[in-house]
Amino acid sequence: MRMIRLGLCALALAGWCAAAAAGGYETLKPLLVDAPGWTAEAAEGANMDMNGMKMVTASRRYQKGETQSLTAQVGLMPAAMAAPVQAMNLNMETDESIVKTATVDGFTVHHNHEKAQNSGAVMVFLGGANQASSALFTLEYDGISAQDAMALAKRFDWKKMQAATAALR
Repeated sequence: MRMIRLGLCALALAGWCAAAAAGGYETLKPLLVDAPGWTAEAAEGANMDMNGMKMVTASRRYQKGETQSLTAQVGLMPAAMAAPVQAMNLNMETDESIVKTATVDGFTVHHNHEKAQNSGAVMVFLGGANQASSALFTLEYDGISAQDAMALAKRFDWKKMQAATAALR
């Protein structure tokens, strides 16, 4: 009888662990919305916990024609990984690139743009820098202007992303 109870407890615990793991990135995938005029793949995700460092990510790829592409990603990462970029507050322009850090709708946004390739990344810091994990939304792009990339990044609901990632900490 004791073995049966132990077996049932083990099954219940395994089911609970699987449900908890599935809830991580699965809760973030719906935040990677469709972009009008773009063809999107299904969102993917991953949960990872290594020695207390938690990473939860969801990503989705978008394509428009042959030359324009986006990859959107939202998730948690160890705060030590995000802190250097978040603290950088760099603004720079050269013949090749533009790097800007600004506050947009209450969020710190770091934008890198390579002029010749019309490519770059918009990084939106969603919070948690003073905790074990930090939340970040990133939109990497190819074949579109810096202005169009920022407009596309703003189509995603950063406040919902902030709330969803805070619930995962």
